[in-house]
This record gives sequence, C-alpha cells and structure tokens, in this order.
Amino acid sequence: MEHKEFKPVTIGKPVSLKSLPKKIVPKNTTDMHKIKIENETENFNVVKIPSDLSKEITNARTAKKMTQKEASIQLNIQNSVYVELENGKAIYDGKTKQLIQKVAKLFGTKFSKY
Repeated sequence: MEHKEFKPVTIGKPVSLKSLPKKIVPKNTTDMHKIKIENETENFNVVKIPSDLSKEITNARTAKKMTQKEASIQLNIQNSVYVELENGKAIYDGKTKQLIQKVAKLFGTKFSKY
C-alpha cells in the first residue's frame, strides 16, 4: 500500500478553523428545578383525620373491650391501618370515611365529628 498516495478531498469552500469565532457559553450553575420549587406558591396540605374523631373511635373500641388487633381483624384490614386511624395519622379521604363507617357499624355507634 505504499505505492498509493491519499490526498484530502474538500467539498465546497475550505474552512479554516482559525477564522471561525469561538462561542464561549457560560455554564449555568443555578439549578432551574430548585428555583421552580422555591417559587412555588401552592400549599399542599394533607388533611389528617380529626383528633376528636380518633379519640371517639378509641373510646368506642375500649367500651367494647376489644384490642386494636381484634378490631382490625374484624374489619378485615391491616393492624397498622387501624392504628393510624386511632392515632390520628390516617389521611382523611373517601376510603378513610368508608372505613370509619365500618368502624361505627362494628361498634354499634355514631361518631359526632364524622
């Protein structure tokens, strides 16, 4: 292959790299995602079950002389869900309201804050 010589082929006008201006783009050190979060004006509050209602549920269960575990078994739910309901840590949404109806039916009572 020593007998062949290769020459560069240029199509169009030859462009010199020295004649092109360098584009210097400053690096953006600010994180736009963080700025959007900081400027967020909406408040996202998660509504928890009222503490009065959770106390009423606890009082109804103790009046029936049941443990939290027994109540959760009869309601066919996990024990941790029932404990959150009594501790006031459960999210107060449609599913929780249905669960409170089941609890009221199980204990044979009506809750005043519901």
